[in-house]
This record gives sequence, structure tokens and C-alpha cells, in this order.
Amino acid sequence: MSLSRRDFVQQVGLASLVLGGGLGKTFSVLSDPTANKLALLVGIDQYTGISHLRGAVTDVELQNDLLINRFGFKPANILKLTDQKATGESIINAFVEHLIKQAKADDVVLFHYSGYGCEIAAQGEKINRGYVTCDLSILPESTLFLLARSLNTNRVTLVLDTSYYSLNTNLEGDLRIRSCPKAQQSDLKLLGSDLLELAPKYSAPRIILRAAQDKQLASEVSLHNFNAGLFTYALSSYLWQLPANVPISSTISKVTQTLKTIAPKQQPQVIASKDKSSLLSYFSELQDSSVAEAIVTGLDPDGKNIDLKLVGLTLPVLAYSGVNSSYSLVNDDSVVVKVKSKEGQLAKGLLIGQSKTAKGDLFRESVRVIERDIPLLIALDGALDRIEKVDATSAISSNVPIKTVIVPAGEITADCLIFKQTSSNDSNVISYVLSNPSGQPKTIVSQPGDALKLVITRLIPEFKHLLALKFWRLILNKRSYRLPVRFGFDKGNDKIQNPESLIVASGSFWRYTIENLGSQPIKALLVRLDSREGILVKLLTKEAINPQQIYQSTPHTSSAPGRNEIFLICAQSEFTATQKFLAQNSTSNKSIHSLEIIQSILEDLDQAKKTDSGISERYVLDLKTWATESFVYQVN
Repeated sequence: MSLSRRDFVQQVGLASLVLGGGLGKTFSVLSDPTANKLALLVGIDQYTGISHLRGAVTDVELQNDLLINRFGFKPANILKLTDQKATGESIINAFVEHLIKQAKADDVVLFHYSGYGCEIAAQGEKINRGYVTCDLSILPESTLFLLARSLNTNRVTLVLDTSYYSLNTNLEGDLRIRSCPKAQQSDLKLLGSDLLELAPKYSAPRIILRAAQDKQLASEVSLHNFNAGLFTYALSSYLWQLPANVPISSTISKVTQTLKTIAPKQQPQVIASKDKSSLLSYFSELQDSSVAEAIVTGLDPDGKNIDLKLVGLTLPVLAYSGVNSSYSLVNDDSVVVKVKSKEGQLAKGLLIGQSKTAKGDLFRESVRVIERDIPLLIALDGALDRIEKVDATSAISSNVPIKTVIVPAGEITADCLIFKQTSSNDSNVISYVLSNPSGQPKTIVSQPGDALKLVITRLIPEFKHLLALKFWRLILNKRSYRLPVRFGFDKGNDKIQNPESLIVASGSFWRYTIENLGSQPIKALLVRLDSREGILVKLLTKEAINPQQIYQSTPHTSSAPGRNEIFLICAQSEFTATQKFLAQNSTSNKSIHSLEIIQSILEDLDQAKKTDSGISERYVLDLKTWATESFVYQVN
């Protein structure tokens, strides 16, 4: 489809806008005096003639579930365009008919796009960005902004899970990326190109949430039977767990922390107008402020066999918490569903006891069950030749003393990637590199001529440390814990409860507090993740923190500038195994012990050995018995 400037202006109804006037109430729907909530969700995996994506359609469903069940959108007010329905013409028509013609003043409007992005060149200069539709049209960003500014409301949010800067491939490291590969852009055709000249005349919508900064790449995450945009999943799962409204900056800060564990080079971006209306985003009005991680999507006639959709879990918990885990009804812990099977986000469970539930009910995680021998996923880059892959697989299976699974790059999001790089001075000089999933090197452990089998042996401590971090992310339960405890952070004379992130001046004093609000004593550990020293743990106090008592740490002095993160973990049980391990290894806190430290903590938190369940091959973690809190602070 190719629209002339005049045709487009007539179709969208922008004649008065182009002439300098405002739309006023041209498209107002006066029959409904109450504020409405409208959404247009676009997700494209299946493109005609170019490489497919995998998680864009899932993104649409993630947003749809969130909008209906968390933010009070009516299903009839949400229009979804996926795959072959998302042509350039249909997206523009839907924006006009569903959003512009219905939105009134003060209505909340959301537009979400997941799919390929690209940069548009005109007269040799990159002047615009675009969104690739299923029929290989490019919807220019200036056209999208023009549409958004035509709405008769300022409460407009664009969520764009895509990126524009392109590579010659659809992979970055082990991750599938959402920039259309350069080699495939010759088949794209510009939609509404005559409108590029209008772009400077119109400002951007009130709020734009981008999956990545300029010259960065937005990526997808692939688990077993589940694919999604990394940004969309991190954002939606966080919003499911929001206990109250928070500023956009805090939300994006938390989402960024999540992305750093998989794609450190992908940083979300917020673009907002400078006036106060920029705070009026679609997630500024929670319908229900209860933390939720699952929703009932179906049940059999007797109400016992339940279908759940796991919507608010972190990615590690979604991947590795499954059979025998339990969820309880929000605001009623007596209504419990025990998971019997799980595939991706979809779980089937059994309602325990004589309780009843209904479709649409929200549930919270109550017992997290994880395997004791979860594997470290190691991806082998496609550039490795057949012999190198065979050597790597053989060396890992025979020499690495932890459970591992070898996967091809790009098939499933691994915990690390092994690839080779050649010297810029001599193409015959090869080094093997271990990187994070996005291809950012962690360590180069080979010298020219080293066999890959020898390299694998040298990497064993790093593999153990990576598996320790994987287990650690399964212990975190910041949003879902039930233990009655309150964490605080004192910065000078300022007391801050449950901070997302803080900035402290170099040389200033700070300390943290733990308040036991329950009726039983609790114990506490401090955990610090150090890139050089691994996972460091210490017992905060030999004495328990008694009911209604407040523990206050000694003041700490902020030292070198940089980003720091510490974790507090409290539990009703004694940290017997952890203390024993620390006593036996008191002189060495290097990363070689990270895995043993985390396994000791899991042994202390495990409830299986305290019951008759007999689940010896799994850790059973009751969220009523332990809590974690993280403090991220930046020293300036």
C-alpha cells in the first residue's frame, strides 16, 4: 500500500491539523461521559519472505491479560492485530477507527507494537525510524506519532518492543533480535512516504516506552515452549506484582535490572512530555493493587481441575518452578491450587479441599518447588565448526561436574555462549570466548593453539558460578513473599521503605533495617554479588530478630563511585547449613564456592525435609517462611 499525502490526511481526518488547527472534538463520542480505556495491540511473528520472530504474538497476549485483569480495560475496547492481520493498511485503519474515532478527552489510550523495526534513509541520510508490517511495508515513526497526536486525549502511551539499528543477522549472541536484518531490507516498501516532511511539525505523544536505547538491540527470550519479547515480559510481569502506583522512572529502573541478567546491553528508554500529564500512563490506575502471579482461565464442571496462566512470575521462576508448586487465591490463603503439569505459561492444577474459585480469579504464588539439579544451559555458536562442537560437547559432558545441557545458539535462551574470535592482526589466531546470552564477553580463557577441550576445563569455575547465579535468582521473592517483615534503608537522616534504587554521595553514611512484624523470631543473612569474588554471604546477627523488634545495621560509608547491590534474606528457620559451610570455608570467599553457598541457603529454606512429602529431589520453598529484599544504590 502506498498512500499519497492527501489520501492519508483525508483517511486519518487530519486536514485541520495540517493547516495548523486542532482536532478539537471532531471524533469525540459524547454519549459516554465516563473515561474510557482503549488499546490497539500489534504483534508480528510471521513475515512474508523474511526471517520470522517468535515472541511478538505472545507479547500481545501478555499485554491483553494485563490490561483486562490488572488495569480494568474492557475486552471489547482492546483490538489485537497479529501476523497476517497486521498489514500496513490495517494498522492505520485500526488506529483511526478504534482509537482516534472513539477516544474522548481524558480517555486512556495504549498502542503496543512488537515486531521488526528498521531505520529509514532518505536522500542518503537516516531521518526516521520505522515499523515493519507483515506485508513488508514500513510504517514510519513520524506517521505513527502523527496518528497519536491526533487523539483527543493526552493520556496516550506507546509501548514499542522493537529496535531499529540493524545487523546482518537476526541473532546477537544467543538472542533473537527485533531489528530487521540489513540483508533482508531490500524487500521493504515505505508506507506514506510523502508524510516524512510533516514529522518536524508535530511533537511526540505523551509517553513512549521503548525496549532499547538508540543503537541498541531489542531481544526476545526463548524458554521451553515459550517465547516473548524480553522487555514486554519484564514489564508485564513487574506490573502484575505492583502493590501500588509507582513513578514511570522507578518502573523502568526495575525492568532494566531484570534485563541486565540476560541482555546487559539492552536498556529501556522512556520518552515523556515535560508537563505533569506525562505521569498519566495506562498503568497509573490499578484496578486491583494486590500482587498476583496467576489467573484462572478455565475449570471443569466440578470446579476441581483448574487451568492457570502464570502471568506474574520472573523468567527464572517461570522456567524452573513447576509441578507441585502451589498458588493461593489473592486475599484468601485457604483457597489453594496445586500445579500438576505446566507448559510455558499454561498450568493445570488441582483445587485443594472444599474451596471454590472462578474464571478470572487472581492467585498468588504460595509454595515454590524447584528441581535440585537444574542444568546450566550452554549455547555453542553457529560459527564453530563440526569438530569444535563435538570437542566442546565431549569435554563438557566428561569434565564439568555439574548438570549441563548443550544447545545451538538462537534455539533457546542459554545461560552462556561459547564462540570463537579471530585476531584483527592475524586471521589464523583464534581465541575462544565465554559470553553472556547477548554476546558480551565474560572471559577469554584460551591462548593461540589451545585445544577447545583444555579451554572447557579452565571454564569449570565460571560454569559453577553461573549455575550459582541461576539458583540465586530462584531464591528471590521480593514481590511475593508472605513473611511479615519490613525492610528499610536509611540514607543519612532519611528513612526509605522498600526502595527501588537510591543515589548516595561518596563518603556519606547509610544503613539498612529489618523489622519483624510477625509473632515468630526470624534470622537474617546479607548476600552480596561481586563480579570478582562471587557470591558472598554473612550472618547479620547471631541472635534472632524477635517479634516486633527492629534490627538496625551498623552505619556503612559509601566508598568508590559505582553501582552496588546487596540482598537481605530473612527466614523463620535457622541458617544451619549455611553457617556450617561458612565456618568450614572462612578463609576463602572466592567465586569457586558460590554454588555451594547457594545450595546451603536452599537447604536451610527447604520445607520438604520438615514434612512427610518425601520430595527429596526437589527444594520446597514456602513463601510464608522466607523473604528477600534487594537494595540497589549508586555512589556518586
